[in-house]
Amino acid sequence: MKYLLLFTTLFFSAQAYSGCNEDENAACFYYKAGNLVKEGLCKFETCANIHSLNTTWTWRNKNTVNIAWSEETDQLTINDKPAFMLPFGLSDEKLHCYGINGSDENLCVKTNAW
Repeated sequence: MKYLLLFTTLFFSAQAYSGCNEDENAACFYYKAGNLVKEGLCKFETCANIHSLNTTWTWRNKNTVNIAWSEETDQLTINDKPAFMLPFGLSDEKLHCYGINGSDENLCVKTNAW
């Protein structure tokens, strides 16, 4: 889970232990089988501390994506399904992508809230 640890530490300085952030005009992308199915503006909200992460993306049509991780389970989930985070730096530092285990679905968000 080294990506999750790196992900969590990106939110905080050495003095901070938790925080929240949001971006009303993030760009969200949904891919199925490698094809872009949907893209559009979304509201990005995230709260994290050293023990957990909870991020919600709300599309303009009110569909939501909830990404969660906790130290207790040490498992990343997307809408309660086991998931993984794709490596940083796929295109730039503001684009973060995730996949759902055992499926061909991927989700990405581009936000200034990091």
